Amino acid sequence: MSAGKGVNPWVVVAFAALMQAIIIGANIYSFGFFVVPWMTEFQLERGTLMLAITASSLVAAFISPFCGYLIDKVSSRKLVVGGSLVFAGGLMLISWLPAYPTVLSVYALAFPVGTTLAGTLMALSLVGKLFTRNRGLAMGLVVLGTNIGGLVMPLLVTHLLASYSWQQVFQVIAAMVVVVVSLPALFILAGIAAPPGSAHNSAEKGAALRVMRSAAVIKLGVAYLVPCLLFVGLLHNIGAMAADLSIDQQRAAWITAAASVVMGVGKVATGALSDRLNHRLLYTVCMVLIAAGLVTVSFSASFLSLLLGVGLTALVMGGIAPLVATIVADRWGGALFGRVMGVVQAFAGASALGALLAGYLRDVTGNYSQVYLLMLVSLVPALYCMFTLPREAQLALQPAVEPISGVR
Repeated sequence: MSAGKGVNPWVVVAFAALMQAIIIGANIYSFGFFVVPWMTEFQLERGTLMLAITASSLVAAFISPFCGYLIDKVSSRKLVVGGSLVFAGGLMLISWLPAYPTVLSVYALAFPVGTTLAGTLMALSLVGKLFTRNRGLAMGLVVLGTNIGGLVMPLLVTHLLASYSWQQVFQVIAAMVVVVVSLPALFILAGIAAPPGSAHNSAEKGAALRVMRSAAVIKLGVAYLVPCLLFVGLLHNIGAMAADLSIDQQRAAWITAAASVVMGVGKVATGALSDRLNHRLLYTVCMVLIAAGLVTVSFSASFLSLLLGVGLTALVMGGIAPLVATIVADRWGGALFGRVMGVVQAFAGASALGALLAGYLRDVTGNYSQVYLLMLVSLVPALYCMFTLPREAQLALQPAVEPISGVR
């Protein structure tokens, strides 16, 4: 993937952030608001409906390495347009055939394709290939799109549901995806050419596969998974923990909202710092902060202490994505960014198990005061993996992309 002379990289960053806000906001953050009307219409329980979003997350993690391969091989414009149209088509299909099997099939098959090819993996890949100087800052800014989507899309969906059927709301979102993502991508990403055809030879394929399977990539995946696992385990148990502490659910919801805002701060701050500080040092600081946050949560007895503990973990969670993406770009370069980041993202997808683990430990121990102290043990392998990463990539390809002039 190479850039044309007329491409403004910061315009691409803004578009990629907006792209995530729509796609991720609709798929992840808005899902819960359709559960109630689906329960009534399909006559199903919450647990059954939750299979759809769980399947979507797990399938997205599974296909991430394959989508990363496509990102390194195919024009980003084609992939974003194609992925967003698949996502919009899935929304329309559910609205036309309103039945639970349709919902489950679309969430398990169509939406994972849309969220990987027109979501965070693609957004990070665009930045990784277009920037060298200020790359970390650009990474932090581009992933703010998920936070924007988490704040805006639920508000929009609930507003529309007050006046229209859920099927009509799905059709409105589908139109938004086409108008805001698919059509602009044709023009904004037009100056980013497809990777050169010479990159398709068998020797390069074998080298790339060895990179994707290498110990360095697996170690980085583990280093990414652990903080994601800890944060998901905390976030999805906030309501239950608040109830144990006699904190009402409305105030618990404010903690979740505050966490979203703090994550945004963490993304920009850590992204900018990753351009200036040693990555191992920055990762260590993040792990110290998340440990402090979980210890604070474990000994929380009030709303404010719980808010502080969750805030510290959210700050770290926000910063992990741009930090890891910057490490991938610095070590493996633009030619392999999509494939390596796809594998690393697959590890992060397993963090969905964090909620189950924290809930199980709560049932075993009888309270949350020990749960997160026990889960802190996972920081040991995470730090080991980060500190045993080779200082330079063990195997890399010759760069197949020239950064845009002016952003070196």
